[in-house]
Formats: sequence, structure tokens, C-alpha cells
Amino acid sequence: MRQKRRVREIIGRNVTVLPYLPVFRASAGTFDATRPDYAWWDEFRRCKKSGYELSGSFAKPIAQIVSGYCFGTNGFGAELVQEDATDNPDSPINYTNAFLKSFVTKNKIVLQNLIEDLYALGDQFVIVNMDGSLSIASPDTVNIEYDDLDYRTMSKVTITTKLPKATITDVYTAEMRTVTVKRSDDATPQIFEYDNLLGVIPVVHFANDKSGNELYGRPIYEGLLRIFSRYDDLLEKALDGAEIMGNPFPVFEGLENPQETMDANSSLDETEVDAQGDYVRRMNFDQNNALFVGKGGSFKFASPSVGFTQDIRDVLKSLFLLILDFTRIPEVIWGNELSSARATAEEQMKSFYTYISSRRAMLEGASDGVIVRGGFLQLINLVLMAESLIDPNIVVDDVVIEWQALEQEDKTLKFEWAKELHNRTLITDETMVKTSAIVENPLEEVEKAQQQNAQSLSNTDAFNNAVNQELNAPIVEPQPVMDATA
Repeated sequence: MRQKRRVREIIGRNVTVLPYLPVFRASAGTFDATRPDYAWWDEFRRCKKSGYELSGSFAKPIAQIVSGYCFGTNGFGAELVQEDATDNPDSPINYTNAFLKSFVTKNKIVLQNLIEDLYALGDQFVIVNMDGSLSIASPDTVNIEYDDLDYRTMSKVTITTKLPKATITDVYTAEMRTVTVKRSDDATPQIFEYDNLLGVIPVVHFANDKSGNELYGRPIYEGLLRIFSRYDDLLEKALDGAEIMGNPFPVFEGLENPQETMDANSSLDETEVDAQGDYVRRMNFDQNNALFVGKGGSFKFASPSVGFTQDIRDVLKSLFLLILDFTRIPEVIWGNELSSARATAEEQMKSFYTYISSRRAMLEGASDGVIVRGGFLQLINLVLMAESLIDPNIVVDDVVIEWQALEQEDKTLKFEWAKELHNRTLITDETMVKTSAIVENPLEEVEKAQQQNAQSLSNTDAFNNAVNQELNAPIVEPQPVMDATA
């Protein structure tokens, strides 16, 4: 078994690393270990970074839109590559597939937030605990040491958690997990050691937009930072201009004696000190019923030209389109009305779905049947390994991930076609209801509707029969009343 593992490592290095070495030597030498400034990007997406308070409002929607479309409403499905021909739920393969379905459902929110933070910060680290649960560490608390001969392979992971009264350090290796607790009121740290029963480091590194020779990722909008800066500047200038227009400033023009005009129109009881320390009189326009302008002078309130805001809007629109081009997010998703000169919403969405499919592929990771590297494939592999320690029915083997289908057709158009086919009796009621996508169980809904219609028809028939019976009943002539005294 040891010899087999050694052969794997030799093959892995020769096939996947050596062909790229000349490229790395020509560019970066070996690899790029640059990490994003996670604290900076976290403040940026929350609009708390100086100089990006306004344009930072783009950050969170961009990460949420892309992650939301990638994950979908129900996440993804995971199943073993090998299939079971039987329908026995207790067979190891079916049992494992049922466990994977339950695992994804239970961790839906965790996985959704994982993708969003990955795109916003650039990196995310997920720890698979021995009970199969997941823990997500803040990326700035994680330090990774790599193998001396393979920079892609983690040899040790250290996670440092600083609390108000203690510092906890978790060190993961392929053989052991060591937990060190250092309390602020105790000079002697507590050390706990646990055997790593998996034999591999139970940490998965998700890195966004990582190049071949990079160790860490980057935020999804890193390349837009300069545009965001200028966008923020323009918004600030537009707001400043709007404030000035709302409060025009007074202007005296053509004065032969400016000081005489100031003295004539200033308040006698209010003075200010200028930069040179001299006392000057203050002019209060709210207290002057009239202004007395000197010879040859004129007075007016001045403000910027009304058209300047339109110029700024045009520039902001151009910058906004650059942001859309970089993120691949169609303008229609932002709620903007499309002009006839640009592509239709349908064509934009088709291109966007292709982009999302490529994003999903990067989230999956890679597997060559022997070694699983990164992404959800590695995460699920570690979860199965941990679960198999306590549940012998779990099968640890290759897994395939299936994503929710992206809607590439206009729902309204699709429904109209379904309605037309249904009117021609070319599709069933169940298919028609399924196309509407408003009920969970179309067949059950159709059966209930048919029962309701049948009952309604029965009630209608009973009412009509009762009315007809009354209408068709023979007319009984009233009999004359005999007078008893006659």
C-alpha cells in the first residue's frame, strides 16, 4: 500500500507540474503566494472603506447575484458515480446517495454563504469535523504551509482564533490535530492532541479566480477597483453640485469699491476675524431687505449650469456598463430597461448562463479518480470519509455533482406555447400544470382539480334537475272553496 501511494505521487508530479515549470520560470519563477487583504475587502463590500463609500454598494449585489445563480434555489445534487441496479434503499450505494442528498439540504445556507463570501473576499476555508459537520474559518485566521516538493499540497494548516480572554490555535496535519488554548490570565497553555483518523488534512481551500501558479484567490471584482474609485468620485461631485445648486452663492460683479459695498450691506453688530486676525463685518442676507450695490456693480445668485448633472450621469452610465462587462451580469438583472440598440434580455441571459456554468465548474474542483483537489468534490470526499468512520454503510468513492438546470427560455413564452398545445389536446393536464411551475406536485394538483370539477358538475346537475322538475311539473288548478252557509 505504501508503494502504491509513492507511485501516485511520482505520476502526479510528472504529469501535472513539470510541463508548466518553463512557463513559471519565465514569468513568476515558481508560484505566487500573494493573499488578498481580507479585512480591506470586507470593509469595502460593506461600504465602510474610505473613498468607496458609494461605489462599494456594487460589491455585495455582484457577489450575491453571481453566487445566487451558481447555487440556484435548491443547490446541487451529489451522487456516487457507480450505480445500483436495485431499488433497495438499504444498499450501500443508495444509502450513501440518500445521505449525500440530506447533507446538501441540511447545509444549504452554509454552502450558499460560502460561495458569496468566496466571491467577495477571494478565499474560503472549510474544515470537515470528525462528526461530518462543517466549520468555516475566517480566511485571515488561516495560515497554510505547503509541501516542499509540491506547492499545491498542504502539509500543515494553522487556524488562530483570538477571543477576548483566550487565543485558540488549531494545527492540522495528515497525522494529528493539535489544539492549544492560551488564556490571558494563565501563563501555561493547555495543549490537546487528537489523532487524524482520515489520514489527510480535513481542510478544503476554495480560491476564486486563481491562476495556475497562484496559491490564493482574489475577489470577483478586484479588477474593477479603479473604476469603483472614479465612480465614487463622480458621485461625490454630483452630490456636491446638487447641494450648490440648491444653495446658490451671492456674487457682486463690476464693483468700483468692493469694501464700500461690504460696509454698506453688512450687519453693524456682527463681526468675524479673518486669517490675518483683522475684524471684518459680516453680511447676513436673511436680515437685509435690500442690497445697496456700488457704482457700476451688479448683484446676483450664481450656481452651476443646469446641464452638468446630465454630463455626470452619462459618464456614470459608461462606467456602469464597464462594470457589467467585467462581471458578465446582464443589465436586465439590475432592473434597467433595455434600449433597442442593445441585445435583448433573452440573448444577454443566454450568455450569462454560459458564464455561470463555467463558474460552477470551478466550484466543483477536480478529480482524476485517484486524487481529489479542491472544490465541492474534495469537500464531499472528506465528508464521506468522516461519516464512514461511524457508519459502515457509507461508500467512499468518486462522486458526480449535478447542478440545477439554468432557465434558458423565457417563462412567459414557454407557458404560452404550453397553453396552445394544451388547447389542441397535444399535451396532458399534468404537463400544462408543470409548465406553470407554481405547484410542487402537478399530478396531485390535476387529480384534485378533476375531483373538484366533478363535484361541481354534480352539484350543478342536481340544481338544474331540480329546476327542470319544477318547470315541467303539471299545473294544479286551485279548487273553489265551498261556502258552508250556502
